[in-house]
Amino acid sequence: MNIIVISLFFVAISFVFSMLGLGGGLVYVPLLVIIGFSMKEASMLSLFAIFMTTLMASINFIRSKRVDWSLFAIMEPTTAITAFIGGFFAIKFGEHALRLLLVCALVVAGVITLFSGKKAKAVKLTQLCIRRKVGGAEYLVDLPIVAGLSGLVGFIAGMIGIAGGVFKVPIMVAICAVPMDVAVATSAAMVATTAAFGLSGHLASTPHVNLLFILIFGVACLIGGFLGSKCALKVRRELLRKFYFLLMISLALWVSLTSYIL
Repeated sequence: MNIIVISLFFVAISFVFSMLGLGGGLVYVPLLVIIGFSMKEASMLSLFAIFMTTLMASINFIRSKRVDWSLFAIMEPTTAITAFIGGFFAIKFGEHALRLLLVCALVVAGVITLFSGKKAKAVKLTQLCIRRKVGGAEYLVDLPIVAGLSGLVGFIAGMIGIAGGVFKVPIMVAICAVPMDVAVATSAAMVATTAAFGLSGHLASTPHVNLLFILIFGVACLIGGFLGSKCALKVRRELLRKFYFLLMISLALWVSLTSYIL
């Protein structure tokens, strides 16, 4: 496939996913494998693309003051550490094992998103909770539950070359009752950090890197991430929620197709 055509795909993917605070790894990885990259190469390139996409999106969301930095500080440390571990140990797993893990991640993400579609109430299972107020809404964060789920997300995300945004947004919305626009903005900042740690894990265990593809895909994702996040700032919360559902359905169809090709 022509490199220009691939770059245009990356611009479009980064545009759509940056609107929702996601990285796009669930599309990047299968797409790169179909093009001809190995699963390990695809995972590394995907993490770089995710980092560039969400870095640009995060800048726009931070300027709009929609990022909940306290929630970021709760969720991201465990996610980042386990993402590095997952990225480092990914080389020890076979192609089929990583592909199966990717498919399972898609299915779980779809189920979580389905149940987070309705107006959610914060889950309180322990006494270690804090109240937050961002974006005109107040919500509750159960520290042990949220931190534990974030660690699990990071390990899986680092292994298969995604940044876990498809899990983080549902966790924030369904478990903490965070407003959709705040969850999207906070997710983008977290995904950028997780992707950076996951990428560093891959680079630490991979001797050869295709700098040409990294440069081209990086520029494409910067463009898409900038445009997508700008668009997200003008979209209503409810429309963002509906768009998120549609994207999850599309991802379910995507994995159903690519699972036979990978």
